[in-house]
Amino acid sequence: MCGIAGIISKDVSRINENILVRMGSCLAHRGPDGKGTWTNNDRTAGFSHTRLTVIDTSETAAQPMHYDGRYTIIYNGEIYNYIELRAGLAGAGYKFRTVSDTEVILAAYAHYREECVRHFDGMFSFAIWDDVDKVLFCARDRFGEKPFYYAQNDGLYFASEIKALLAAGINDATDDGMLLQFLGTGRTIDPANSSRTFYSSIKKLPAAHWMKFDYESSSGEIKKYWDVSKQVVNIPLNEALEMLDSLLTVSVRRRLRSDVSLGTSLSGGLDSSGIAATLFSCNVSNLKTFTASFPGFEKDESANAALVAKNFGLTNHTVEPGAKDLADTMGRLAYYHDEPVATASVYAQFKVFELAAWQNVTVLLDGQGADEVFAGYDHYRKWRLRTILPGYTALLLEKRERKNLTALPFLNVDFLSVAIEQVDVTKPVVRELNDLLYFDTFCYGLEQLLRYADRNSMAHGREVRLPYLYHELVSFVFSLPAAYKIHEGYTKWVLRKLMDDKIPDEIVWKKRKTGFEPPQRKWMENSRMIEYLREAKSHLVQYGLLDKLVLDQRPSSNEAFDRQAYEWRWMAISAFIRNKKGV
Repeated sequence: MCGIAGIISKDVSRINENILVRMGSCLAHRGPDGKGTWTNNDRTAGFSHTRLTVIDTSETAAQPMHYDGRYTIIYNGEIYNYIELRAGLAGAGYKFRTVSDTEVILAAYAHYREECVRHFDGMFSFAIWDDVDKVLFCARDRFGEKPFYYAQNDGLYFASEIKALLAAGINDATDDGMLLQFLGTGRTIDPANSSRTFYSSIKKLPAAHWMKFDYESSSGEIKKYWDVSKQVVNIPLNEALEMLDSLLTVSVRRRLRSDVSLGTSLSGGLDSSGIAATLFSCNVSNLKTFTASFPGFEKDESANAALVAKNFGLTNHTVEPGAKDLADTMGRLAYYHDEPVATASVYAQFKVFELAAWQNVTVLLDGQGADEVFAGYDHYRKWRLRTILPGYTALLLEKRERKNLTALPFLNVDFLSVAIEQVDVTKPVVRELNDLLYFDTFCYGLEQLLRYADRNSMAHGREVRLPYLYHELVSFVFSLPAAYKIHEGYTKWVLRKLMDDKIPDEIVWKKRKTGFEPPQRKWMENSRMIEYLREAKSHLVQYGLLDKLVLDQRPSSNEAFDRQAYEWRWMAISAFIRNKKGV
């Protein structure tokens, strides 16, 4: 896991060591184990890399890495099936001087060209410079676990995090439409435009896409290389469970490949407990687990986490995030994320990865993705209500959300009049359950959660791996009938059936979902947070975003996932803007 940054430009003054070092310095937290820069001989391409050593910790595996006298790569992520790919490529005559997955990507690109990405099981963003054809090839993994941002100015600039682009001089103007959307809904992505960010001049390469940038023409091509089918296939339950078990086991086994210490997040819910059970079936029982505990909060699941850890011989470590530290951490979250964060759950996750760092565990498995793929959220139970008149329903939802945005009572009217024209509300047309799952997995909710997981883990130089996002497993689950996902009032039914008799019934058959949710309402009532909110409101009034009437408004805190958790969003926006300005 690493940080990458680079520039392709016909202005040779832009390809210089100072700019590349400055970009890399912004990404030092992503790669605390090493750093390197490189420019080609004619100074048309420059790369910067910060390294977190996970697979092949030797110096020969350092980046930027060169191959065949032609290709140079910088890469962030893991290719979990690199051993199998390496064997196949070696059989085809390719030579290797390391045992790293990085070199496997280079050989795969030399062999398959753009089609190489279809062969990877992993999370990745990378850039390969071809010094013969003068072409940059970039790609991002199927679900967007690893980030890739870019901007075009006097060439192409790219990086793992936005801050590195700003350090290279890219304009930091804010996208007001994204601000308005976040203030009204808490959404940090635009389902209508998957490349959009909170910065007008900066885009992100969408998940499951590659990009080619030609130096001579200064033009780029972006192409989607993978998608999941929503077509359902009838299969007997026993066969479905057998296949699901096999795919999950393969996924977990591959994600255990590491030359450094491993552990796992353990929330106490079905998804993370299911990973613990699969680890046990793979004869892995001596890992450390990491849990956030919220004593006295009704949604605290730390007792279940401790129970699962004990059952499977895992050593559980807990952290108790609190309001006092939250007030001091808001600025750090803004720095590491570069964009606003929607709930205090992000802070709680941040503290879990910090705990892993304290325990010297570098790689963690995590259960993220299961809710979107297996239909785990409670609102999925209502999906059939949206299939009666799908197009009409989607249109009504879009109109309602746009109306809600224009009716927000606390906004400065001048800001609203400009920002509302930059909002394009999109809701899915739902004919089947898979339509809704597809929207949440590939267009909306999951991407936001993956950004949180990446920034929170990398802030502490940790790597997080997600077994439920093995693409073959996801494709298989999408092919299952809706009745295998929602059945007799239970969400994620097929996963529950798989884990029945493996983990305690009170976890497997708990009917109402408990999300990873801290006591945000209680925290917001803390005196430190009340003062932080007061300062944030004053700042946003001066900025021209909020109406001055909010200064006289009494605090009315909300829980983390409440739609009207406006006060948290004000604090997050204020922290975001101040971080942008270096305040």
